[in-house]
Amino acid sequence: FINGYSLITDTQDQKGFMDHTGKIIIDPKYDNARDFYDGVAIVGMKASDDVNNYSAIDTKGTVLFTFTSGDYDGFSHFSEGMLAVSSDEQVFLIDKQGNKGIQVGKNNEYEVYNAELKKGMIVFSDGSSYGLKDSKGEVLIRPKYDALGVLENGYLLAKKQDQFGIVDKEDNIIV
Repeated sequence: FINGYSLITDTQDQKGFMDHTGKIIIDPKYDNARDFYDGVAIVGMKASDDVNNYSAIDTKGTVLFTFTSGDYDGFSHFSEGMLAVSSDEQVFLIDKQGNKGIQVGKNNEYEVYNAELKKGMIVFSDGSSYGLKDSKGEVLIRPKYDALGVLENGYLLAKKQDQFGIVDKEDNIIV
């Protein structure tokens, strides 16, 4: 279970969801689905051999907005009301109504699939270097790390030249 809900699959390989009591809350009817985060799951139906239609749904199954695989190259999951998506080699955030927000950075495997707003911050990339932006798109730490991740306490795990450390959002070294 993730956030109180579990993804389920029926005998025809259709996806749906049940709650923590085992009650099916959304009948299996989707070709693919991702878990609920921040009260929203992304579900999809195959439209053709190379196009998927996606919907952002709430825990009652209400569609919040839709998009296609042609609109975005990839996406992560909702966090703090925002979803990271990639399009035209850029990653940006969209809200729960599908409205485009800030540009995060350039697209790469890490950026789109693992990008999430956490503690009001999001890691972004510029080539092979990583930095940090706030929820308004302001750069807090310029891209200079080989890897960077926001920890639960708001500090960041940083890697540079095979050395690891902990920094804060002002880039002060903690450890």
